[in-house]
Amino acid sequence: MNEKELVEFINRSDRSVLKEYLDSLKAKIETINTRIERILLLLLLTFISYFLIQDASISNINLGIIELSKAEVGTIMIPPVFAFLYFYYAVLNNHLAVTLKMSKVMAHYLLYNEIKSVSQLSNPGDIILQFLPFSFLSDLFKISLRPLAFGCIFIILALPILLMIGFIPFWFEYFTIRYLIENYWGKSILIMPAVIVSTWFAILTVVYIIKFAFETQNLEKGNVAD
Repeated sequence: MNEKELVEFINRSDRSVLKEYLDSLKAKIETINTRIERILLLLLLTFISYFLIQDASISNINLGIIELSKAEVGTIMIPPVFAFLYFYYAVLNNHLAVTLKMSKVMAHYLLYNEIKSVSQLSNPGDIILQFLPFSFLSDLFKISLRPLAFGCIFIILALPILLMIGFIPFWFEYFTIRYLIENYWGKSILIMPAVIVSTWFAILTVVYIIKFAFETQNLEKGNVAD
């Protein structure tokens, strides 16, 4: 649903219907937030486990024609698992961003009986934010828009966290895929599927993020009548 469709929906619907819809949006935000927290925890555990098993001296696993150490099993299986989890995280995060934008427009209308655009509500104020479920993204964005000195200091302090979430996963995927190719290629029939799946999910994540950026522009297209 783009912004124009959302405004048309608000104009033709009763307040009771809008309240029910906002409640569903709030429930969706809470559900997505919970899933994002779990995915981030799994990503962190997977990341740490990968490097821990590199130094582990553990007995071999014999699967008939395949014989691998438990460390090798982890080294082979973690890249595709991590790539899938990060793609899932990107999907959830993008859905959360869209749902938050729609809920801000809806909440502002129900509180003030006035329709404002998504861009006008990028920093909606404490009343709107308190009306909605907690969102880490909204709070980060709100703090970054504080007076110049404080906002700049916060951005500088938060930059390492943003870099970790945004860039380290791609570096990790590249590192693990390259490690598989350089050290295990041709030694097991599991390597090729692991490399293909990991690469496919990594590319899919990049394409999805780019696609979402264009869809976000479409969501904010059109003027909102006062």
